[in-house]
Parts: sequence; C-alpha cells; structure tokens
Amino acid sequence: MKKVSGCLKINITLQRPGFSFRINETFKPGITGVFGQSGAGKTTLLQCISGGVHPENGYISSNGHTLFSKSDNVNVPSHKRRVGYVFQEGRLFPHFSVRQNLLYGTRFRKNNNTGNALERMTGMLNIDHLIDKYPGSLSGGERQRVALGRALLASPEILLLDEPFSALDQELRQQIIPYISKVAKHLNIPVLIVSHDLPDIIKLTSRLCLLSKGEVVAHDHYEALMHQQYLFNILPAADALNSITMEVKSVNPEDGMIVLNGFGEGRRVNVTFEPGVHNYTRGSKMKVFLRPDHIVLARGRVEGSSFRNQLEGRIVETFDEGPRLLCHVDCGFPLVAEVSRAAGRELELQKGTRVFCLFKTLALDAVQV
Repeated sequence: MKKVSGCLKINITLQRPGFSFRINETFKPGITGVFGQSGAGKTTLLQCISGGVHPENGYISSNGHTLFSKSDNVNVPSHKRRVGYVFQEGRLFPHFSVRQNLLYGTRFRKNNNTGNALERMTGMLNIDHLIDKYPGSLSGGERQRVALGRALLASPEILLLDEPFSALDQELRQQIIPYISKVAKHLNIPVLIVSHDLPDIIKLTSRLCLLSKGEVVAHDHYEALMHQQYLFNILPAADALNSITMEVKSVNPEDGMIVLNGFGEGRRVNVTFEPGVHNYTRGSKMKVFLRPDHIVLARGRVEGSSFRNQLEGRIVETFDEGPRLLCHVDCGFPLVAEVSRAAGRELELQKGTRVFCLFKTLALDAVQV
C-alpha cells in the first residue's frame, strides 16, 4: 500500500442484513462533509474509521499507518488509532467538571505538556470561563465546544464529527460553526463531518462526499456537484443551495447592507447584515448561499420592484425534475434556479435563453471566509 502522508485512505466492504457498505476513497487534510439520507451509511463510515465496527475486507490507513488490513491481519484497537470522535450529543461525563472532561482527552497525548495545551484549547474555543462548571449547567453549544476540545486534546490524526448540529437550534448552530472552522484551520488532518443537513456542511467546507445506499456516489467540490443532475435526485429540494464566493465592495452600516462584487463589474449582489453583530470590511471574502427556489427568473429587468438583486445571465442547461424545472444560469458565476414546469413552458426557458435572476437581499445567507 503506497504511503500518502496526511491522508486517510479507505477501501473496505461490509455486509449487514439488508445493507451492503462499500467505499474506496481518499480523504485529504481539511474538512470533508459526509452527506446522505438516513440509512446511507454515514455513521457506519465513521465507526469503521474509529474501530467501533470491523469491516469484512479491505484496509484503512491514516498518514501512512495501517489501522485495519484484512489481508495483513491488522486491526488497531480504537484507543490506539488516534481518532478524535465527537458525537451529536457531546457525551460528556456528567460527574466531571469541564476541566476534568478536557483533561480526560490528554490521557492519549504523546507528550506531557498538558497545561499549555489546555490553555490554548480553552482560549481557541472560548470555554475558559466554563472550566469549573459541570455539563448539566452548560448550553448545547457549550457542551459541543467542550466535547470538541476534549477530542482535540488527544492529539488526533483524524477528527470525526457525527451530526454535531442535530441537537442544536439554529442560533446555537451558528455559534458552533465558526469554532469548528477555526479548529480546522489550525489542523493539518482529515476532518470528516457527518450531517443530513447540507446547509450546515457547506458553511464549513466546499468538499463533499455524497453517500447513498452504502456507496459513495460523488466526492468533489460542492460547486461542481451542484451542476450534476443526480445530486438533485438524492437531495431534498430544500437542501440544495447555490454557494458563491465573493468580495466585499462596500459596507453601509446605516442600511445594514453589504454590496458584494463577483466576477467583474455588473455582477454585484446586495446582502443584509446586522450592524454591531457582524463586522465586515471592504476587500474581505464572503461565501453567499441562495436556495434555487428563492430565485425568480424573468425575461427582462423588472422595474419598480423590491428585488435589490437582478443579475443578467444565460441558461446553459435545463433539467426536468418532475413538476419542477432546474435552470443552470451563467451570470458571470453559475446559479441554479428552480421554477415550475408550467412557468418554464410559459417563459420558453431553454438552453441559450437570456434571463434575469431576481432575488431579495433577505433570501441570502452569508458567512465570512
């Protein structure tokens, strides 16, 4: 087996009653989102990596070290695999303080410099003020940050997060996402985040591994997958999101409005924000998210409307998806718009049609990158 430094390589099969699992993938350092519907095999993948489930055939290697090999009769025990695992509910020890929960992770460190490591971790995750509290007094987001810190203090070579957002409401999700992003930037290891909520994943990474019925059906950048028809056969309509990276052109705190510039003049997008909560500066990068069904297509510019964003483009491809029509539009950057088939017929939408993509500022979600 060829050594690939820093990568997680998996080529395994597993058979269960009514379920066949087969995967042959390489995960590079950085965050990869693992997405699929219930029963697709997402948690099975993490359990095989961590050693909780033993494959029937194949191998798993991390940073060139074999963790599992059927042919070589190698199966490294879970506690020796240097895998950090964060569960959806955190699973903190309720009778341990935050400090004790965090220090539990240091038992697996190769060096004894736990004091400095603990201080750095609590500072990075903003949990230093919680150090003497117990899990029962923490919010859901705080518990997840402590669980993340405990996993990281074990100095893992792989970090696995299994549905880290499912037990959190929308506000707490927005709080935990920046911390996960910050941690990933400090690590040079594969980070796999399992979720059935695609919007949360793509706020953290554009790298997506798509599972369906125990097999990987796609592993690529989300922006590329967004323009493949089979993605919409697997995704619920509400989960699909356009994802565009743009640059801040101007900021107007009085109106709570940001103007973003992308791919040349005339390709500007207006986004709302809360002054005092978020601070944006000219020239910084932002990733903008927009649902396809929040885009209105028109054959011309619409005057006297509340649409602050009207981008001219040309349809490069259309896909029929039952009662809906998906239009891939080149606006200087790619957008996917969803309309009804009836609307598509009436507007005569087809490849090559010139259209305007209309959407409100409030339809956009944005994060800094």
